[in-house]
Amino acid sequence: MYIYLKSGEYYSPGESLQLLLERQIILPFRNRRPDIAELYDTRNFIEIERLSKKILKQGSTDFNVPTTDERFGVFTPEDKVLFYCVRYMPMHLYSSYHIYKAHLMSHRVLSESKHIVFIDYGCGPLTSGIAFWDAAYRRDITYIGIDISQNMLNKASEINKYSPVDNGSPFFKSIFLKQNYEVVPELLKNIVRGNAGDTLIIFNFCYVLAPNTFKGDIRSFINVIHDAVQVSSEYKICLVYQNPPKFQRAHLHWHKLRNEVKVIHGLNSSIQNDTVTINYQRLLIERTVHRNHNVRYDIIYNW
Repeated sequence: MYIYLKSGEYYSPGESLQLLLERQIILPFRNRRPDIAELYDTRNFIEIERLSKKILKQGSTDFNVPTTDERFGVFTPEDKVLFYCVRYMPMHLYSSYHIYKAHLMSHRVLSESKHIVFIDYGCGPLTSGIAFWDAAYRRDITYIGIDISQNMLNKASEINKYSPVDNGSPFFKSIFLKQNYEVVPELLKNIVRGNAGDTLIIFNFCYVLAPNTFKGDIRSFINVIHDAVQVSSEYKICLVYQNPPKFQRAHLHWHKLRNEVKVIHGLNSSIQNDTVTINYQRLLIERTVHRNHNVRYDIIYNW
C-alpha cells in the first residue's frame, strides 16, 4: 500500500512512499540544510514557521531565485524546493488523495476510461500526480505538469523515476513537464488519446489559483483553459479544484473560471463541498507529528 489510512484516523505513507520521501526529499534536505533539519529534530516549530513565511511565503515564493534569511543565510533555489517539499508535500499529497479517492473514483467513468490524461496546473514536485496515480489504482496515465519554476519541474522529473512498481519504473511513462500553460491546447491535439467513449481528460488545479500564488494574468489563463477544453470537447472532461478555505476572496479565480467553463462548455454537473478535514502524518523528519488540514474542493464535469 502506498498511501495508508491508519485505523481510519489519519493518512500516513506506506513503506514504498516512505522510501521515496526519504531518498528524494529527507536525505537531500538533511545533507543540504542540516541547520534547518535540526529545527525539526528539536521541534522548534516557532522558528520553522517564521522561516516558512520568510523563505517559502506559503508556497508563493519564486523558486528560480535565492532568498536570504538574517539567521540562516542564503537559501538557494534547490534549498527552497526541498524545504517546500518537507513543509507542504504531505499536506497536499493526502488532501489530493482523499478528494480523488472519496469524491472522484466513485464515478464509473473513471473505471471505464481506457485512456486518462491528467493535466496538473501548478504541479510542483509531482504531488497531485502521485496522489491521483495511487487513487486511480496505478493506471497507465498520460501526465502533463505545468509549473513556472524549472527547479520544481526538475524535482518532479527526478521523483517521477521512482515509482514502487516494477523495480523503480516511472510513475508516468508518458509525461510532459512545461513552464508555460499556453502549450496545453496544442499538446492535447498531439498526444495519444482513445476515442470519445473511453477517454477522460482531467484538469487539476491544486492550490495554484489562490491570489497570492497565481503569478499570471487570470484572464489570459482562463482563455487558454477555454481553448484546452474546446480541443477536448468530444471527450469526457473533469475539472478538479482545491484550496485552503480561508477567505472567500481566495476562491475568486476559481469561481470565475468555473462559471465561465460551465456556461460556455456545458459542464453543468458538479460535486461541491465547502471544506473537508484531512488528518495526516508529516514526513519522517518529524515522524510522530500529526496535523489537521482543511481544504475546500470543487469538481465539475460533463458526464
